[in-house]
Amino acid sequence: MGLFYEWLNQPDKAADAFSSATLALERSIQRDQQQGLVDEDQVLNIPSSLIRKLAYVQGNLGRVLCAIHDFPGSISAYNRSLSLIEQDNMAAKFKIYTILGIGMAYYFNGQLQDSLQMFETALNETDNPEQTNGGTSIDEVRKDVVVLVSQVLWALGEDEHKNLAKEELFRWYIFFFLKKKFMNPEYLKFIS
Repeated sequence: MGLFYEWLNQPDKAADAFSSATLALERSIQRDQQQGLVDEDQVLNIPSSLIRKLAYVQGNLGRVLCAIHDFPGSISAYNRSLSLIEQDNMAAKFKIYTILGIGMAYYFNGQLQDSLQMFETALNETDNPEQTNGGTSIDEVRKDVVVLVSQVLWALGEDEHKNLAKEELFRWYIFFFLKKKFMNPEYLKFIS
């Protein structure tokens, strides 16, 4: 229901729906704990499907809370989602976009240093070949990360930060251009 309300541009109702979904999933986990199916001290024994659902719901909750300007609530929901993602070793793109969500919530909450730290973490995640499997879709994620890092660096206002923003954008542009130009199969046949 949360996604439906979000689609209808009713973020308050979407936040309520995602909060209700979170409570329902947490009750399911508690019920499993009471029945002895899950050890209370070991979160890792929670079924992977419940962890993933809870991570996605928390990520969605973080997004709509940010949309309604509840930035501390958004940061909390995104952090909970990130914690669950790391427990379950979920998809790299989802992890990176969750980190970006936290960074944006920090940014809009006026916590520029924390925001920059999250964006740099996301940038590092896009550099990790084990995480990304070298997919081209990660290049698109990296583009988003580079733009957000540059915006925060620019917003910090100091000349040093502005120069770093320019360098990062230029570095990404050169990387993207060269990769598209020279990794094209049409050009590779001439290199070999």
